[in-house]
Amino acid sequence: MHSCSYIGKIQPVYEQRLRHRRHVHSLIVWAPLTIAGFIFYKPIGWICLGAITPIIIDSWNLSGVAMILPFTEKIFVLASKKYTGAVDTWDPWEA
Repeated sequence: MHSCSYIGKIQPVYEQRLRHRRHVHSLIVWAPLTIAGFIFYKPIGWICLGAITPIIIDSWNLSGVAMILPFTEKIFVLASKKYTGAVDTWDPWEA
């Protein structure tokens, strides 16, 4: 369970049963749907491609995602710990 995720905080039942960053974030689920969507009905293909985008984006945080879940439970993390640090808060109204 990913207790720091927004979904995990507001809907713990959803997080515990479906494991948001697990099965929902598996490329093995979305890749065949995307290919079939582009072959048979292009709007479905674009919707599925839109579902793949957050998987790639979520893999850049330090929690990572299980991209190929049915085959392995390995968590893929594309980010590096050296890029974590304080974020500079710039206020455009300060002069």
